[in-house]
Amino acid sequence: MGLIALSWTANSGASSYNVYRDTDPATDFYLATPVTTVNTNSYIDSSADNRYTHHYRVSAVDGDGNEGLLAAQKHGRMSTNSTSLYLEEAYISTLVDSDLNTTSEYTLEAFISIPSPPSDNVNFLFVGGSELKLVPLINGQCRIDYEDPTGTVHQGGVIDTASWHHVALTTAGGNITFWLDGYAAVNVNSVGGYVPGGKDFQFGNGSNTSIQIDEVRLSNSVRYSEGFIPQGGFTVDSNTLGLWKMDEGETDSQVAATYDRSGNGLHLSIEYDDSDIVNWYDGLPVVDLSTSPLLINEIMQNPSEVSDPQGEWIEIHNTYFIPIYLKDYVLSDDGSDSHIITSAVAVPPGGYAVLASNIDTATNANLIADYEFSGFSLGNSTDEVLLSDPNGVELDRVVYDNGTTFPDPSGASMELIAPQYDNSVGTNWTTAVTEYGDGDLGSPGRRNDAFSGSIVVSDSLFSFGGVVEGDTKDDTLYISNSGVRTLTINSISSSMDEFVFSDNSLTVGIGDTLELYVEFTPTNPGLYQDTLLIESDDPVRQLLQVPLTAFGISEAADITIASSINDSLSSYGFPLTRVGSPRTFTFSITNIGAEDLEIDEISFPNETEGFSVDQTSLYMELYDTVQVEVTFDPPSNGNYSGILSLISNDPDEALYNISFSGTGSQYIIFAVPSEIPTIQAALDSALAGDTVIVAAGSYGGELVFPSNDLVLRGSGQETTILNGGDSTVVLTLNTGQTSNTIISGFTFRGGLGTNGGAVIVDNGSSPTFDQIIFYDNTANQGAAMYVNSFSNPSVSRSTFVVNSASSGQGGGIAVAGGSGVSVSSSIFWANTGTAIEVLSGSADITYSTVEGGHAGTGNLDQNPLFVNPGTGDFHLQWGSPAIDSGDPTDPSDADGTIADMGALYYDQTMQPPNAPTDLIFSPAVDHVTVSWSANTESDLVSYIVFKGTSPDTLDSLTLIQAPNSEYDDFVIDPSVPAYYQIAAIDTATLISDRSQVLEVSYPLIASSEEEIDFGSTRFLQAVQQPVYLVNNGSNELNIDSIYVEANVGFSASIGGLLLQVGSSLTGGKTIRSIPAVANPGRGNVEEDGLPAQIGEKDHSNDIFSVSREGYILTSGDSLEITISFTSADTGSFTTNLIVQSDDPVSNILPIPLLAHSVSPEISLIRTMSVVTYVNNDIAFDVAINNPGGYPLDYEVSADANYFGFEWLNIVQSTGQVLGYNSGDLTVNVTNTANLDAGGYQGFLYFTTNASGNPDAMILTDTIDVYMTLLGDGSQILQSSVNISSGNAAPINVQDDNGEDMGLMLDFINSQGGSISVTRIDAHPPADSTTEYTDPSGTITDPAYAPRYYEIDANISGAFAVDIGFDYTTLAGILDPATLRLAHRTLNAGTGEEWTIIPSASTTLNETDGLVVATNQTSFSQWTILSNEGENTFIDMQAPSVSSTSLNPTQPGILEDVTVTAVIDDETGISSASLFYTSGGSAVFSNVSMSGSGNSWSAVIPGSDVTRNGIIYYISATDPLDYSAVSDTFAIAVTFPDGNLSTSSADGSGFSSGLPLEKWRLISVPAVLNNSSLTGVIGDELGTQSDNLWRIFRWDDASSTFQDNPNDFNPGESYWIYQLVQDNLIVSTPAGQTGNMDGTTLTIVPGWNLISSPYPFPVDISLSQTIFYGPISYGTGSESWTNVQTELTPWSGYALYNRTSNDQTITLDPIVSSTGTLLRTVAADGWIMNIKASAGQYEDAFNELGQIVGAEDGLDYFDNPEILSPGKYLSLGYKLPDNSIQDLYTSDLRSPGLDALHWTASIHVDDIKESANLSWSFVQPLIDNVKVRIIDRQTRHVIDPQHSSEYSLGKINERFGRILDVVSGDEAQVDALVKEILASFPEKFSLNQNYPNPFNPVTTIQFGLPQPANIRLSIFNILGQEVIELVNGWQDMGFHQVRWQGINHQGVPVSTGVYFSILTNGHQIEIRKMLLVK
Repeated sequence: MGLIALSWTANSGASSYNVYRDTDPATDFYLATPVTTVNTNSYIDSSADNRYTHHYRVSAVDGDGNEGLLAAQKHGRMSTNSTSLYLEEAYISTLVDSDLNTTSEYTLEAFISIPSPPSDNVNFLFVGGSELKLVPLINGQCRIDYEDPTGTVHQGGVIDTASWHHVALTTAGGNITFWLDGYAAVNVNSVGGYVPGGKDFQFGNGSNTSIQIDEVRLSNSVRYSEGFIPQGGFTVDSNTLGLWKMDEGETDSQVAATYDRSGNGLHLSIEYDDSDIVNWYDGLPVVDLSTSPLLINEIMQNPSEVSDPQGEWIEIHNTYFIPIYLKDYVLSDDGSDSHIITSAVAVPPGGYAVLASNIDTATNANLIADYEFSGFSLGNSTDEVLLSDPNGVELDRVVYDNGTTFPDPSGASMELIAPQYDNSVGTNWTTAVTEYGDGDLGSPGRRNDAFSGSIVVSDSLFSFGGVVEGDTKDDTLYISNSGVRTLTINSISSSMDEFVFSDNSLTVGIGDTLELYVEFTPTNPGLYQDTLLIESDDPVRQLLQVPLTAFGISEAADITIASSINDSLSSYGFPLTRVGSPRTFTFSITNIGAEDLEIDEISFPNETEGFSVDQTSLYMELYDTVQVEVTFDPPSNGNYSGILSLISNDPDEALYNISFSGTGSQYIIFAVPSEIPTIQAALDSALAGDTVIVAAGSYGGELVFPSNDLVLRGSGQETTILNGGDSTVVLTLNTGQTSNTIISGFTFRGGLGTNGGAVIVDNGSSPTFDQIIFYDNTANQGAAMYVNSFSNPSVSRSTFVVNSASSGQGGGIAVAGGSGVSVSSSIFWANTGTAIEVLSGSADITYSTVEGGHAGTGNLDQNPLFVNPGTGDFHLQWGSPAIDSGDPTDPSDADGTIADMGALYYDQTMQPPNAPTDLIFSPAVDHVTVSWSANTESDLVSYIVFKGTSPDTLDSLTLIQAPNSEYDDFVIDPSVPAYYQIAAIDTATLISDRSQVLEVSYPLIASSEEEIDFGSTRFLQAVQQPVYLVNNGSNELNIDSIYVEANVGFSASIGGLLLQVGSSLTGGKTIRSIPAVANPGRGNVEEDGLPAQIGEKDHSNDIFSVSREGYILTSGDSLEITISFTSADTGSFTTNLIVQSDDPVSNILPIPLLAHSVSPEISLIRTMSVVTYVNNDIAFDVAINNPGGYPLDYEVSADANYFGFEWLNIVQSTGQVLGYNSGDLTVNVTNTANLDAGGYQGFLYFTTNASGNPDAMILTDTIDVYMTLLGDGSQILQSSVNISSGNAAPINVQDDNGEDMGLMLDFINSQGGSISVTRIDAHPPADSTTEYTDPSGTITDPAYAPRYYEIDANISGAFAVDIGFDYTTLAGILDPATLRLAHRTLNAGTGEEWTIIPSASTTLNETDGLVVATNQTSFSQWTILSNEGENTFIDMQAPSVSSTSLNPTQPGILEDVTVTAVIDDETGISSASLFYTSGGSAVFSNVSMSGSGNSWSAVIPGSDVTRNGIIYYISATDPLDYSAVSDTFAIAVTFPDGNLSTSSADGSGFSSGLPLEKWRLISVPAVLNNSSLTGVIGDELGTQSDNLWRIFRWDDASSTFQDNPNDFNPGESYWIYQLVQDNLIVSTPAGQTGNMDGTTLTIVPGWNLISSPYPFPVDISLSQTIFYGPISYGTGSESWTNVQTELTPWSGYALYNRTSNDQTITLDPIVSSTGTLLRTVAADGWIMNIKASAGQYEDAFNELGQIVGAEDGLDYFDNPEILSPGKYLSLGYKLPDNSIQDLYTSDLRSPGLDALHWTASIHVDDIKESANLSWSFVQPLIDNVKVRIIDRQTRHVIDPQHSSEYSLGKINERFGRILDVVSGDEAQVDALVKEILASFPEKFSLNQNYPNPFNPVTTIQFGLPQPANIRLSIFNILGQEVIELVNGWQDMGFHQVRWQGINHQGVPVSTGVYFSILTNGHQIEIRKMLLVK
């Protein structure tokens, strides 16, 4: 491993930096994972492999984690747009990392297209040893075969060329499956599978094939096991090894790779030569596969020509862009019919497959079918046809219905009218009319009859070419009918008079072709462009537009001059030309005028030297072209120029001048390959003295030097490689070349020969070799160079490395035949064989490194220290002996120093700094500081710190930025010596030698315990604990003194020797001198005769000694100290053990000593109460607390006898409670069945050991128990209440049954929790002996109310609460002002004192009937009281109505209703009244009730009983004049047929009836006996027919509309459209009022269609943060309303649930106010509303603006847009970065200073009227805010503050209308308006193509200021259409398209001038282009 130091300029905004590394510079680092993240601007990489070159990128990361751009950023970022890669004679490949082989399961898949079949079999995909092979077939198709890893080829499947196909290879263990377009074409078992890692992965082939590729993915799982429909849009998941989107061409067509998006870095490099073709084309089509691409398109269920089973068939249509194979797909119905398709039936893209019950044409009426099924038949009238995929997923379903909606033909098929129609709807099918076979009607295997006539014309662009002005030219356009109906052409026309047609209307029969004669007569010269308009009844193309083009040719001559690189030649420069060796240049002259062109003179001026022309004059007719040749022949060296003049009769260009220039030279420089393609050709072309310069690259083949002396120079010895390919000698010089032949700047490698591998110098040749690398060459002798036959070459500054001489003679150079070689400043190393072998002759070697040594001046035999010879990097490392060791007379190296040995010099400007010195260290508690003397070099950047546990092996630790010269090391182990070194780094990242090694070691004291805690100990008991002092350092530790700090019961001793408190070891008072160890290291050390033992550890081999001053501990040794504690007192005690030593970090070590002396104690409540009722035995717990630290023992007995009945019983009478704990004693209350209701007194006696002597048990405590025994359980109410934190709203406590408990809690402040409440309706446990305390002194004779509460709280922390008692529910309250509240301990008994709340803390709330104790901080037992006589507390309650009943129970309208009520009161009832009304009314009538006891009744007269239902309540009064009102009751009322109608319902939304030809939302405002569509609207609308009426229901589950639902459901609404009668009144069947207790509706997320189920208006007011709506449609115009607060009968409403969960709303039928629009008052800001209208249609509520509280993204201020069926006009806003909803009807954003931009989209459906825009400011603009509206189509900018409306004209139904709204200050708005306008074209335009000239691909851009139906085509100069590029509707904006230089047939076109022509039927734009090959 190597060490690489990086640094970079710091970024002020960075909090950290990500560092990336890779060995491949083409890596897309944006997809890589950082190797590390650092906090400084430098990094040392110690893991770099020195065998490779590493490439780094660094990015800055801010505090929020945002990553910036990478340093050294490369191009080639991937686009999100889709392109595909086209390869011709090229390929893409990569080596898959073997580390990715983690499983035996893999999938490789891709989409491919083969433009044309190869000429021979060719393999085009290679992965893991598996290959796919293209096999050409005779019919122009291909087959893809699979070749497994064993080399066996398996026949696959046939594909169509020029179509997309999906291929996949899956492997699981030894099995491999080849999938073609989703079906298993090949299954191969037990061939070992394929493993991609460690092998090349390749698409394409270097020869004989072309392929288009998109979407490639490699996975480590089997993704397909059953047939499937391939889908594009691959994404990365956990199983993805590689993902290639092929999208690079969108942003960089020159990128050299296609990038892997998986993060594994498997980028595919693109390999190609100059003759290969690599292009980027559009990617896969974007297809929505949310619905199946397979469609059941035609059904023959009842043939006539043959019997049913013989002639039945089904046609399947494929709407996808690749073939779909039906193998293993299933045909079935809902019954038992089912058939699995067993063969790979292909349904072509856009094509059809016919599946038949019989494929024998002799018996199936001559039907041509693709597949025969069995086990499946078609019913004649009704049946189902289901198509499912191999996984059982239903793809399509058709259910025909005996003619109800579907056709029911016999002898004819049922055809789907159009593929885009919903085939589940019967009205979208029709009956076939064309015969097939023997006479049945149908269209099997082709487009359906229903498509009517289809127009086809012979020319998509009609061009006459050139016609002389005044002449007439005619041509024929052929019009055909390819449809299945007669085609009627109603109109044929154009706008120009120059074009004349033979007919203006035609009728074309089925399959017929008619001729249309077109004449063109130009009136003037120039281009004529028009559009032929053909209007017909073709339903697809009703208006066919054929662009017409022609050229009017002038009668005069017209000269045009062009060359291969310029279509209008004006100048040309010749390349460098040798004197005596002329060059020529050819150009063409063309006459494009009608008159003959006469060129009278073609010449250079007489004085022009060096130039001549082969023509002097020309005579040319129209379109004649003549090639003219100009020759440049310079007479001598120098520059030449001249002007060629052409004088002709062209009236516009009578004189045409062309400038020529050139340079003559005696010697020529030949450039390879830019000028001459090969080196050999250049050598052969060169003359003596010429130079051949070779560009960087690798060149193969053998070179033979010519006889003349030349200079052959490479572009660099590393980059220009001459490669013999291990098959031939690289270079031979054998014709006597002299030293003037110079060869330099190359690497010679791969040479192979017998004598001479790389170079042979023979026959007296003496060339000069300089700066050459001879690498990896092989020969028998002279592997790098063989010198023979009296040759004398010289070699300088060259490197001979890794060459091999098989004979061992001359691994570098072999000299033979009396030759001599001179070598200087060179290196011979790592060659096989001798470096220089002299067989015959001599070798003069000087100043060179020769492995094995060689005699000569300045020669060395030392390792030259190459940087990385393993990877071919032969640069020198710093320290190489070859540096400055070359020949001093050689030219200096580029750094100005003496020449280095070898071909690659070392740049000595890269000199490292000096090694740092003076290292010292300083220890601290948690780190060690290492410091050194700072270096003095000016270019110093940083220091490297090295560390290790051995001085011999130190690793790099960190980087310290200069000028800092110290480092704090927090990763230390004081017990182990550490060693440090420092190295310095300069600005060139050169690293100095390391400093001397610094050893860091020191003593460090530690104790085995951080503190000595004895915990709880029984008082008077002695305890001990040991503690160990340890030396954790690496040096000796001297302990000076040890003592206990304070005398609080602790003592310390060592080996039995007591250390007195408060003194030290060295003071002479606590420990005397201990004799020195006589024999250290053996036996036991004794002190005063005591063994020196330390805990359980055997120290027999420990070495330590004792001196007068203290102890000495070696590293790792320890000393035991015994700590003792005892105390006669209880309590907590603490002090410190102090140890003093020579620890440099902490010389005083305090060890805290702690203990807690404890005894048993008991804590009990002294009095308590329990509550139960007769015959209800209970149990309760008594808490026994031990606040002492020692276990408490206890015994308990009970005394509770009442006339022989013991009502207290102890379950377990003895027990123990541990110290500081509590326990529960369970006590049973028994014999309650034998006792009367009342109060009872009992006692519990406790005998314990808590008397002061833990060993003695005596009676210590008594509990007084008071039992309240009630008559029954109704007097006890219980509840549990959750308390929220903070200042919560007041709580009226209710019991578990929801009954009010008469208790109010108002928490002023709390942290949240819960409370439990028990209310006892009896007097609290109190008697005359019960004490009380009243701080106010007003209660002197307490009288307690018969009610008290036990309140237990579980609340975190402190709290404050107001506690209120509802005194109105108590009897006998005479003066509420005298009431007070009191409390005491929870469950307290009679013996416990009451604390009465002071008057100052008591408030009376007479409004709510509460007495409130304010600001209380605890809960317990509470009651209400006053003085005797102030309140009686005797029952004085009002009557209560406990139940009611009706007769009849289900009343009808106008029927008397008897209401009977049960009314209770202890004092009786004096009077009662019945109050009643109808639903929707707040006015109640009343009638007196009669009765006795508690049963009272009254009658509601029938005249008041309506279908609106009954609402009633009862009022009753007792003899004490207490009155009460019951709850409100409601009941539904039935009504008969016809009683309820749209006109009779109160407040009906359709009181005038349903309108004609309008979509409306309707509902039924009742619960009907028959709610079917027929029952409700059948009488008025008749039988359902789409020609008369339609109704739709919104289905929440599927989020789709259901046509003609079965029933009307209460609470839902439905879209209805009727053509029966205007103002149609609808009446319902019998039914009853909706649920009068209220109706709950479930509102799902998104849109809901709701209604009221009541025949009267009902209030609704919803939170608009959760909902948007309800809104209604068509109430005032054809538009949606704003939010409504009332639901009216028969009306429907749309309601949007903003949340992701179901919500519920409840409709209350009791009362309703008038419905008003709901407006939420907005916060500060501005709001603008925009209204769009067209005729009677409008969209009135569309708000935008900025308000406080709104967010820039989606929030509850942004309301979604909803569209109505049928015609509509919609204006909506596009929310930025939102995918939930397409458009929103409002978009309010947060306030701010930035400019804002809204995009509004206006869409219409079937609206022809002009549209208008108007606006208003709901809240006015603020500050300096300006607003502008931009109409993109007209480019108008409107200031809405200066006008209030704007006319839009008609809206394009296809693309709609886009408006931009911007806001900000005036400068911001003006800038943003300009930016928006600049992004859209101002006019219809066609830009010049680029590049131009081009070969073979060019890009054409055009602009549309508004949506248009356009056609873009390419024409040649003769006016013939070459290819059509675009034909159809395009939206406004800029568009571009590529032309690949091919014609309609895909054949490349020739060099020449072409025209791109763009037309929209009204305008034509033309641009001239030049294709040059």
